[in-house]
Amino acid sequence: MKKVILYLSTVVFVGIVGVSCNKVLNVKPQNIVTGSQILSSKKSVQAELATLYSQMPLEDFNFHAHNTYHGYTNGWLEVLSGLTMENKDHNINSIPGDGTWLEWWNQGYSSVRQINKFIASVKKSKKFSKQQLDQWLGEALFIRAYDYFGLVKRYGGIPLITHVQNYTGNNLTKLQVPRNKEKKIYDFISTELDSAATLMGPTSPAGRANKYVALALKSRVMLFAASEAEYAPVQMNGLLGIPSSDADQYWKQAYNAANKIIQSGQYSLYDKYPNDRAKNFDQLFLHAKDNPEVIFAKYYQYPQKVHHFDLWRLPYEYRSPHGYSSDDAPTVQLLQAFDYKDGSNGKLKIKNSQGQRIEYKNPLDLFKNKDPRLFATAILPFSKWKGKVVHVRAGIIDNGDTITTNNFNDTYKGMNVIGASGIGGGEVSSTGMYMRKHLNPNYPASRVNSGSATPWIAFRLGGVLLNYAEAAAELGKMGDAARAINKLHARAGIAPVKPSQVTVNTVRHEDKVEEVDENKYYWDMRRWRIADKVLDNYYCKALYPFYNYQDKAYVFKTVKVGYSETFQPRMYYEKIPSGEISKDPKLKQNPGY
Repeated sequence: MKKVILYLSTVVFVGIVGVSCNKVLNVKPQNIVTGSQILSSKKSVQAELATLYSQMPLEDFNFHAHNTYHGYTNGWLEVLSGLTMENKDHNINSIPGDGTWLEWWNQGYSSVRQINKFIASVKKSKKFSKQQLDQWLGEALFIRAYDYFGLVKRYGGIPLITHVQNYTGNNLTKLQVPRNKEKKIYDFISTELDSAATLMGPTSPAGRANKYVALALKSRVMLFAASEAEYAPVQMNGLLGIPSSDADQYWKQAYNAANKIIQSGQYSLYDKYPNDRAKNFDQLFLHAKDNPEVIFAKYYQYPQKVHHFDLWRLPYEYRSPHGYSSDDAPTVQLLQAFDYKDGSNGKLKIKNSQGQRIEYKNPLDLFKNKDPRLFATAILPFSKWKGKVVHVRAGIIDNGDTITTNNFNDTYKGMNVIGASGIGGGEVSSTGMYMRKHLNPNYPASRVNSGSATPWIAFRLGGVLLNYAEAAAELGKMGDAARAINKLHARAGIAPVKPSQVTVNTVRHEDKVEEVDENKYYWDMRRWRIADKVLDNYYCKALYPFYNYQDKAYVFKTVKVGYSETFQPRMYYEKIPSGEISKDPKLKQNPGY
């Protein structure tokens, strides 16, 4: 097996020597420039901002669950990691983790300290024009808000530090900061983003923030605050949770922030290929520059700054010459979440009303009339990749007998028992499908091992429309919610919804299918407080195609794969690192840890 971790981090970690907490430094790090050096020239400011942007918790292609081989969405409804299936010795069968998998405490406060230093320097500077300083300050406030969002959505109420702390040798007690209430952190982020939006202009270079980027983040963050108030209990005297009486004002903030972006006319849904809705949705995620839908993206540049998304997820028969591939396989549950174009339920037609398996001469007919976004999201059995069919067969049925194998070379009556991309053998899809979203067909196999440069789209108009729709539905504005959803449905080529049909669950369903593999749905399950219900002894399901030798047709079976997954209620908040609790007696641990 060729399974190694290819995680490339751009985060700069700051060494901390002999002091109580990673929020406090008792020496001047030699790899961090001073305030005067930062503001010495535009070039030095740009370099510092580049570092600060790179440290934001975007949770992009290179983000992995702590101490695991795989990205954190693996196994959480959307996809199942092949590594989960293969590496029992790596103790990754408990997919939701133990409260430490998504930890970001030390990295978060290291970044907060650096951004606080930058903000202080900008506020003191008189070297540049007010307009220039306002833009830089706005970007800095946006980055600090993003950093605190990364912390609060993990830990709840946290210490709020907005100035540079300096250890003098005898002021340790003063530097030990208690946790603030969760509500205060969300209110702080809201204020930061309002200020950032006011300070920045309406446009910016690629990869940099502007007023609409700040508003996009606010529309997302306020959904979290509103959900905490609406669905989560208040605990620890407000360190966790927000009073339910505050829910509506946060829904309104999310609604208003999203609406400002929608009404601005600055962005439009990507619609370059209106005659091929699947291709249109597929291409949306491969191009960020000159894409009218993109509000904010992280860019890569080959070969200096890359990720390895394609390397890990290509179908087995199209893998790199160096190996790997076939990780993160879509589940049957995900396939069935995509409804049919007429709006009917997306359950796959595997059996007829008498319970008999339906035969398909063309196996792709199983997915006929499905939401076109499905075909841009997953490589389905016997669909095409790079113009060639991806062969995924689980075995052959001959006169009622099922023949299968784990050897690609085994044949039966002149045909291979399993397909060239599985099911069976090593390092193939664990579910019979492969992820397509974000895969770039223009990369030759020889290049894939060296890294990919497909951009990570953090904010786009499609996501903002969903933020708007959710807030609208929660506020009872079903007409507004329907209009936002129908813009996405029109782009996808599927039936519109009527306001009378819209519920909060309608929007949640749309979130799930529109934003697959954008690292959002797991966090959504957490903020809606449904993860412990959905992931209760939960198994992912695979789709196994079998060839009926007599009838020259395919039948499909669904099979439980992987491990049982159960999300414990304590995991709605991450565990504060034990070392931080021991260093700072003013910190209180989250419940259950």
